[in-house]
Amino acid sequence: MSIIKKDMKTIISLLISITPEPIIDVIRKVTVYERFEPYVQQKVVDNIPFKFLISDPTGEDWYRDYQCLSPEMSFTKSMVKPDDVIIEVGAHHGFTTILLSNWISKEGSLIAFECSPHNVSILEKNIELNDIHNVKIIGKAVSSEDGYAHISGGSNTSIVHKTWNTSCKVEMTKLDNYYHLKPTFLKIDAEGYEIEILKGARRIMKTKPKLAIEVHIKELKSLGQTPKDLLDLIDSNSYKIFLQSNGKTAPYPYDNRPIEMNSQVHLYAIPK
Repeated sequence: MSIIKKDMKTIISLLISITPEPIIDVIRKVTVYERFEPYVQQKVVDNIPFKFLISDPTGEDWYRDYQCLSPEMSFTKSMVKPDDVIIEVGAHHGFTTILLSNWISKEGSLIAFECSPHNVSILEKNIELNDIHNVKIIGKAVSSEDGYAHISGGSNTSIVHKTWNTSCKVEMTKLDNYYHLKPTFLKIDAEGYEIEILKGARRIMKTKPKLAIEVHIKELKSLGQTPKDLLDLIDSNSYKIFLQSNGKTAPYPYDNRPIEMNSQVHLYAIPK
């Protein structure tokens, strides 16, 4: 029996050594996800009590210990008005969606885009758990044109250009299709697709909505784009621009210096 166990360990080690790391990573993630037991957590953030479904390991890692507003969310709150019409691209499991929906009044509204079917199901449950009625969920990817896109599997998903076995095909839209809703605030967290999203919102951008954008510089680089390309889509004569570059301090006024290519940045634009 011990000889068989030794042989099995040798075989497993050999298989691991010849298996590409991305595939091994997928196997690890699938194993962890299959073992995870979802649960509902009672939370109070910014004096807002709400229930939140923690439905996978990513959700647990990002939201379980979230107790007070981060500097970027505090700044976002300062930009929100009760009657805002907010478009949120990349709503994930609905944590920021719940906060935003509470910061606007019944006169305001929020359209939450999320491209992952897995995340949409969690998002819908979290909105239902809290009896929220000023949020509309749209399960589509957002880019510069209409069509279809392949997205990566898992919870922290993004649009991919190669079709892997773990990817799925989803409908893709552009924000200008929702111009008639008269959005006043665009919040974007889209894993490197922020430039393409603004390209598909040129008509909306002419109305000068407020902007809160998480800039994923590594992902932008992989698409052959830079933060300057993003800034070129925002009229600096019409906006006051703020940046946050370390995640721990409050955003500061942008001084036109080049944004470092090794950082992750939150960009805010407030109409003058």
